[in-house]
Formats: sequence, structure tokens, C-alpha cells
Amino acid sequence: MSLLESNGRSAVLGRTREFVTALKAIPSIQRFVAAQHRFQADPEVQRLLADVQHKAETFQRGQQSGTLREEQIQQVRDAQARFYDHPLAQEFLQARDAAATFLQETNGVISEILGVDFGGRAGRVRGCCE
Repeated sequence: MSLLESNGRSAVLGRTREFVTALKAIPSIQRFVAAQHRFQADPEVQRLLADVQHKAETFQRGQQSGTLREEQIQQVRDAQARFYDHPLAQEFLQARDAAATFLQETNGVISEILGVDFGGRAGRVRGCCE
């Protein structure tokens, strides 16, 4: 890497830090971060989430083995309903959706300026033949 490329990279990384600082000031991002912390720290909502995941795994195993019973389907539905009815789960999911919408809009602006799908390209590492 040449000195010019190194300086250019440094400038971009510095501006990226500024960009992240600006993102942290956006209300939807602040709500998401706060909701995520509350969601992760609440033992009841984590138990409900673990129950949904466990029941979903049991459902998938039954589906794959051909032994799925109506009772298992109902157990997954009931666990999901208990999870989605929890106020912290609702708050987290709504905050996550609002933050995702804002980040998609931001990606659209960056992509338009660059002329490529920035978020789509930045998130994927591809082999030489893709």
C-alpha cells in the first residue's frame, strides 16, 4: 500500500468514526441500543426466547424425521405467542425494525453516491468466481 493509499484509508476510517458518532445520535438507533440492552438483560424474556428456540428445534427435528405431531406445532405457536406478548420483546422488535429501516435508507444514500449496493457488497466476501 502506498503512502497516499494509507493516508486515504486513514481519512476514511476517521470519517467512519465520525459517521458512527452521528449514527449514535439518531433517536431510532438510540432506542434500538437501549432496547437491546434491556432485552438481553431481562431473564424472563431470555427464558421465553430460549423456549421458542427449543420448541422450534423440536419442531424442525419432527418435520425432518416425519414424526411431527400437531401438539408440537401448537407448542411452538404458544411459545411464540408468549414471547411476542412480552412488552420487552415488543419494544425490542419495534426498535430493531425502526433502526433497520433507517440503516436501509442510509445504505441507499451511500449506494447512490458510490454507484454500487454498498451494504450488499460490504457484507459479503466472495470468491474469485462469483
